[in-house]
Amino acid sequence: MRLSSVILIFLSIEISYANDAMESGRIGYSVDKLSQMGWFTPRDSRGGCKWNGTAPFCNGECPDGYQQMRESNGRTSNWWMAGYNIPDDLFGHSCTTIFGGFFKKRYCCMVEQRADALNGMKRMITGSNGPLTVVTMLSAAVVLLLVVSEAYSQSCTGGIPAAEVTAILSSHNALRRSISAGTYVAKGKKMPAAVTPIPDLTWDCDIAKSAQAVSNTCVFAHSTNRVNLGENLYTMWSSNKVSFTGQGKAASDSWANEFQQYGWADVKLTAAVFNTAAHATQMAWAKSTKIGCGMTLCQNGNSVIVACQYRDQGNMLNQNVYQPKA
Repeated sequence: MRLSSVILIFLSIEISYANDAMESGRIGYSVDKLSQMGWFTPRDSRGGCKWNGTAPFCNGECPDGYQQMRESNGRTSNWWMAGYNIPDDLFGHSCTTIFGGFFKKRYCCMVEQRADALNGMKRMITGSNGPLTVVTMLSAAVVLLLVVSEAYSQSCTGGIPAAEVTAILSSHNALRRSISAGTYVAKGKKMPAAVTPIPDLTWDCDIAKSAQAVSNTCVFAHSTNRVNLGENLYTMWSSNKVSFTGQGKAASDSWANEFQQYGWADVKLTAAVFNTAAHATQMAWAKSTKIGCGMTLCQNGNSVIVACQYRDQGNMLNQNVYQPKA
């Protein structure tokens, strides 16, 4: 039996002063046809799971199957099992956040090996009351993501190779310039130009040093000692050894793709916009002007963590991402 190479990507979204108690989920992988799909979410959830740009599986309309109870880290959850022919190349872990009122719920899904697939079919597992994150907001401030600029000193890139910093800055500023000029199209919708140009983002050595200290912990969790700094975390895991090469662009593409995957309904950061495109809106946030990032290889070289912090803090709820022309 041959194991496929596995790549898992995680994007971390933070709400100011929120306490996120979610479990990270299990490692997912694919072995020929012996695999399963799992949702850490209620069956009636609207969250859904997207894999490689495909439509959500089940999306709240999964058929009833036989029930199974699982226990992990002292937590018990009920699951429904059903057979599905899902593509062989889908594997990994994905999360989505549902925001409503003063509460946030995060749902995760995965594909992993399953040894008891029947008749060559893959079994899909959908959770009924699996581990959910319910975060109570104590502040209206929403902070996310990394945004960076092409203007930086190679002497202060910290743990990130200069080429990766360049890729991150180029991607983010290309997005900002396109939005500013009125040429950006988000899932078929042309966004209005900015009243005044959205400035390029600049690299800050002190912020980069702070962010490097976060990534060096190799813990995928937000730091708690920041003052007027937003923070974004990105991690990728593989069954093979990984390197820094390409990680800056991969992280940037993941964030920016939210505009193409979910659209951009409003220039104002409403709860709905935050729920679907918060990483991308921080990339475009006009009042964010400085960024610094750290990058560290972890888990004996099988994973990488990118930690980025930016100033001034962006993604403020009910404020405009930028000032659009009428």
